[in-house]
Amino acid sequence: MKISSSVSDSDQIVSLLGRMPLLKMFSPEQLRQVLKFSQVHVYDFGETLIEEGRTDRALFFLIAGSVYVLKDANLLMEFNRVGDIFGEMSIIDGSARSASVVARERVVCLVVDAAFFDDGGGDSEQAMLCQNILFRAIAQMLAERLRRMNEDIIAMRAAAPAGSGSLQA
Repeated sequence: MKISSSVSDSDQIVSLLGRMPLLKMFSPEQLRQVLKFSQVHVYDFGETLIEEGRTDRALFFLIAGSVYVLKDANLLMEFNRVGDIFGEMSIIDGSARSASVVARERVVCLVVDAAFFDDGGGDSEQAMLCQNILFRAIAQMLAERLRRMNEDIIAMRAAAPAGSGSLQA
């Protein structure tokens, strides 16, 4: 893994992040506030970005590439769109990582340190506004994932043979 230095002054990163669907609600100044707690990480094929069971706390925004999410070595999903977010659960509840994330190819991520959520760079109104916007973006993304999981469960139940444990009226 390669780690960049601070990215807080990068107009290119601010412009790229501002085009990500879940970050469009941020102003350039607010994105710079988030970037004070961020680094750009580059991972090669097969490298682990997040290790299941670890207690690190960082939020990842996919800038380029794709990753696999694995639970007990079983594939759960893949992230491959610019702006995909992962690692959010440790930010929300501080628990150990529930799954591993592995680079499927060369991957570039913006990694936001949990310190942003803990103190946001101070108690300024701007910092608190940034935290609230980011939590809203995370909540929106989690709601979308929950909807997809519900659809998957319904499809699996519909495909299950009668009497195999599916709920029937």
